Amino acid sequence: MRVSRGGSAVVLAGILCVGCVETYSPSEGEGLAGSLVVSAHLTDRPGVQTITLSRSDRLLYPTFLAEEGALVSVEDEEGHLLSFDEEDPGAYEADIPEGFMRTGSSYRLRLVTRDGESYLSDYSTLYPAVPIDSLYWELESMATGEPDVYLEGIRFFMDFTPRPDPGRAHAVKSQETYEYHNPNYTGYIYDIDRGGPGSCPTA
Repeated sequence: MRVSRGGSAVVLAGILCVGCVETYSPSEGEGLAGSLVVSAHLTDRPGVQTITLSRSDRLLYPTFLAEEGALVSVEDEEGHLLSFDEEDPGAYEADIPEGFMRTGSSYRLRLVTRDGESYLSDYSTLYPAVPIDSLYWELESMATGEPDVYLEGIRFFMDFTPRPDPGRAHAVKSQETYEYHNPNYTGYIYDIDRGGPGSCPTA
């Protein structure tokens, strides 16, 4: 979603360095502090959904700087507005009704900050979820900032066929689930008669 407003745009480019890991230590004044940050992931599912507004902080020891007191709403192509109310500092929520967010329809975001700055995004189409072809994992050893020290772990992979329209990103939300199995210790069962004065008799 691209936001239209007067000002400059900053593009950050990443360079991949294969085989080496160096610790990056930013200086105290480095970074663009004070820029408005909008975090939202809206779906077609009815219920409470959240848009988070904050300000960018310095790179060294950053903190969450909530953007409070803003007017936040989502507008569809027919001009229907859905307002989001601030429930926590910087967190704006709305109970999205059934049928407001529909796949194939387009929506845009309207913002007015407490200091009177207005923001209006381009329309963005809500696409249906892409079917997943396969999900698998591999054991990996990843280099760290320390020589000869590696981080052992599991990397998950997901295969799917992207939509044909170019320039569209795909968001994936994962949920961790753990299952623990007790080992078989049947040969080491602690069995002792705890009966004695004052104990309850067994049936």
